[in-house]
Amino acid sequence: VVREYFGPRDKDAVKKVFSMEKKTILVKLAAVSGICLLMTILSLVAGMENGNFEIYGNNEFVYVLVQLLLLVIASAVNYKSFIEAFRNIQSKILNVDTVVAVSAIAGFIQCLTAFICADSVESVARLTAGAAVVPMIMKLAGEFVRCQNDSENFNVITEDTDNCYSVENIGDEDTANEIARGLMLGNPEIKYSAKIAFPQKFVELSRLAEITGPICKITIPAMAGAGLVLAIIAIIKTGDFFAGISTLTATLLMTLPCSAGLLSAINLRATNKLLNEDGAVINGYSAVDDAVNTNGVIIDACDAFEQGGCNIEGMKTYHKMRIDEAILYTASVVIASGGVMAEVFDGVIIGKRELLLPVESLAYEEKLGCSCWIHNHRVLVGNRDLLVHHNVETPDKDLEEKFKSNGRNVIYLAIEGKIAAMFVVVYKANQETARYLRELEKDGLTIFFRTSDANITEKFLEREFQLPSNVVKIINPVAGEMFSKVKSRCADRSDAKIIHNGSMKSMLAALHGTFVINNFVNSSRLIQIIASVIGAIIIAIFTFMSDMTQIGALQIGIYQIIWAVILSVPALTRKK
Repeated sequence: VVREYFGPRDKDAVKKVFSMEKKTILVKLAAVSGICLLMTILSLVAGMENGNFEIYGNNEFVYVLVQLLLLVIASAVNYKSFIEAFRNIQSKILNVDTVVAVSAIAGFIQCLTAFICADSVESVARLTAGAAVVPMIMKLAGEFVRCQNDSENFNVITEDTDNCYSVENIGDEDTANEIARGLMLGNPEIKYSAKIAFPQKFVELSRLAEITGPICKITIPAMAGAGLVLAIIAIIKTGDFFAGISTLTATLLMTLPCSAGLLSAINLRATNKLLNEDGAVINGYSAVDDAVNTNGVIIDACDAFEQGGCNIEGMKTYHKMRIDEAILYTASVVIASGGVMAEVFDGVIIGKRELLLPVESLAYEEKLGCSCWIHNHRVLVGNRDLLVHHNVETPDKDLEEKFKSNGRNVIYLAIEGKIAAMFVVVYKANQETARYLRELEKDGLTIFFRTSDANITEKFLEREFQLPSNVVKIINPVAGEMFSKVKSRCADRSDAKIIHNGSMKSMLAALHGTFVINNFVNSSRLIQIIASVIGAIIIAIFTFMSDMTQIGALQIGIYQIIWAVILSVPALTRKK
């Protein structure tokens, strides 16, 4: 029974549902795995000496009946897959449930045909129906991993409900277009970190997207066609109808992508396992589908430098300005504007923001700095060009250049048309933020920054974060104000897709994680198609050799497991 999460009062109930679901899946998985093992062992025993049926009273048809009954039991345990498969066929949808159903039906047909027209003990001894249970095992294993993923994600989003953020699109078209002004982004899909009160539809969205469809749509018809062709060839070469049915069955069981569901679950869990450590969640493939069309991400420069190591290395006052007053004036403007040095100045005043002066009519002048009014005094905080622009006498240029050596920069304070102080500052980016920005650049995203600090230029950001040229764009003041309004809102409810704890690292890591997941999906589909083709070639070789007795349930099962392991390794070894 699926239960949705509507609020804190549902937390324990939803956890209980996840726990019960995992236990149910494990019981089914154990039962079906036991049946598969038994069928394989019986097949191996029967295959000894080209037909060993002593335990069946030397009656090979009793052996076929046992295999058929075991296959029926395994199918009954997985009856939901059959219901979903037949329901999906009506909508022309093929997925991993279809693989389970087709594989089982192929096994049934082989067993029934053996009763009717198998012409030799040797051919009956090589029933491959046992391999029809392998897709069921992998489907159940995938369901368990998916359930484990949902359960762990649920623990993360319910752990700290006061700090809940979502990676959202800039929904307002005017704001998105203003942010992307001057860039050829077409329809800008720009992501940002949004504060939300509650992540809704968690359970529904975790199960919404079906990603095994594309690979199944390709392989099921293609391999069924290949199987029919090989079956006809086998009948022509051997004159044995049962040999043809066995060839068709072996082709389907060996070439269908039975591990597709398991791989999709492992892919999602492998990324979420890393993200969960940092308080982030990618809730299902619906979140991935929503994110991979993103062509930009916007962040506040102050967040990118948070905990990076910015510092004030010195200061100089002018016109008998007191040091404490200069610090207070500058701190008031920098903190009110959300500047990169806000964290540093907050530390200087020991977090006592009640000491800050009232800032009025605050405005960021592009590439210059901030202007405002404090106690009816005109106050400027920015670079040298800001002072020049407002006709304020500037200090000696050589002195400024001296202070700006070794990667340092300066911030000027001017009050009532006179320079009051110069601060020598150092900017240092948060290296974890820098790392994920580089990853997002490789993912093809343009990186937008909002800043109110004139020292933060596009070239400076590219150098500080080690990004290629023309990847970074600082948005204009109008766009900055529009973005600040969007960012300041807190939605009552938002779809639980990409959720994080508000840190810049968790937000960027989660967004990058969607691209990692999507890239794996695309590459694994190609490899699964190659595996299917190789499987078909192997069956074709033995068909032309008229020696299909070499391909049994064990060989088919091992083939499928080997490819599942090969495909899983990149996801299972994924690192931050």
